Amino acid sequence: MSRQEFIDRLRISLKNALSPSMVEEHVRYYEEYIHAELNKGRTEQEILASLGDPRLIARTIIETNTSDESNETNQGWNYEEQYNNNGYGYGGFQQTTTREAGEVRKMYHVPGWVWILVAVLIIIVIFGIVMSVLSFLAPILIPIVLVLFLVKLFRDWLN
Repeated sequence: MSRQEFIDRLRISLKNALSPSMVEEHVRYYEEYIHAELNKGRTEQEILASLGDPRLIARTIIETNTSDESNETNQGWNYEEQYNNNGYGYGGFQQTTTREAGEVRKMYHVPGWVWILVAVLIIIVIFGIVMSVLSFLAPILIPIVLVLFLVKLFRDWLN
């Protein structure tokens, strides 16, 4: 299946169940997602295989939007399950939505590489602070250590 066939099947599957603006919003997302993945170097076939059947995606989107009692757009949206199967939503960040007692909560899960980057930056900042303190104290500590060393050397020489 080609990219255009995927988009056409998705559009047709959504056409009778959602408003035209909602259909175009979802179709536009998938077009942008496929384009972004192509720019990352993945092949069209890899991308489409990871997305799965557009009719199943459409059914999930329809169920999500029709089960929404308040008919607000994008409520109940689960990017991980509906947009791709690799565990990340668009841009590497995973967004999930949960409903509890009429309250909608959106949670964003940060990928592991972001945590590693943050940890490296924290280590660099701590190292910089330690080096700054040492460079400030070095003119004081070096003479004291030298005097103590000479006193110890002199005592050992006398004994």
